[in-house]
Amino acid sequence: MFNPRSILLVLATLAVAAPMWADEIEIAEPAMAIMPVPPVPQPVPPAKKDKTPLPAPAAVVPMKAGEIRLHLMDGSVITGAVQPNVLDVTTPFGALKVPVDSIRAITPGLDSHPELKKKITDMINDLGAEGFAERESATAGLLKIGPAVRAELDKAVKNSDGEKQARLQRIIEEFDELTADDEETAADLIGADTIVTTNFTIVGKINTAKFDITSAYGPLSIKLSDVKRAERDVPQAEETKKTVTVSGNVVQTRTFEASGVKVNKGDQVFITASGSITMTPWGGNQSSTPDGGMNFGSYQPGNIPGGALIARVGPNGNIFKAGSKHTFIADKTGVLHFGIAMPGDYSSYQFPGEYNVKVRVVRK
Repeated sequence: MFNPRSILLVLATLAVAAPMWADEIEIAEPAMAIMPVPPVPQPVPPAKKDKTPLPAPAAVVPMKAGEIRLHLMDGSVITGAVQPNVLDVTTPFGALKVPVDSIRAITPGLDSHPELKKKITDMINDLGAEGFAERESATAGLLKIGPAVRAELDKAVKNSDGEKQARLQRIIEEFDELTADDEETAADLIGADTIVTTNFTIVGKINTAKFDITSAYGPLSIKLSDVKRAERDVPQAEETKKTVTVSGNVVQTRTFEASGVKVNKGDQVFITASGSITMTPWGGNQSSTPDGGMNFGSYQPGNIPGGALIARVGPNGNIFKAGSKHTFIADKTGVLHFGIAMPGDYSSYQFPGEYNVKVRVVRK
């Protein structure tokens, strides 16, 4: 017969023994996930250099007789045979007749572009306008035209003051930075027309007001005022280029610095210069650019402004002003020398700074 007291005794025994069994129970730890080991990246062998020589630049194919390329003010370009094939040009030294076949480039001046001339004049004047928006618009407009307008800004800055002068100087500085490393800069926009021939450069007035062009699109009539520039493809003469640093202490009363560039009689020489020097004798940390300034006196002969970059061909050649930009035909053979014009003997002074001079020689 079933005894209830026996059941109670068994239950009591189990209750006492349960904690001891718990110590002997092993609770399994959760299994750790095994992450895959990423593969070790293998070094990529360097690509083999292509030793195939670069193709030589295509030779300039001369244009046919009478042909010229016209870049128009609206951005279009027209190439064809032009009539008349001889340009009548008036210069301060008399009238010239220039055959088209001897021309390398033409840059009509501001006098041939009256609308552009007025636009530039208005923008220069607006640099001193009362309204901020007008001044900003004028600044942006001149910067858009680019370094070609530099000559007009140089003239304006001398007769300006206040914010107008400050803005002109900032624009000029930006143009200097743009052209510092550029050997081939756009021709300056000046009043007169510029014609570059195979032998020399002419500055004057082109009296030919209209050109008749026979092009691939048929006959066209183009006004000179519509032409931004013109050019002819002709074989380029041999050139020599070099950059020279002229210290502020190379004043002509002490010495000239040899550039190492030899020019031959008849060579065409292009000089551009930037930088500044401190004109110590005048105090106030006044400085000069390669163009110099008459406020620093003048160097004789030649009435060259003090602080200007000057040059000569050979150790005994005639001294001339090179300034920030100068082009000339060498009248003798010799090494090009540079110096800085001073109105008197300032050998005891130091002139901190330097001019960076770029020389390009087109061989005859």
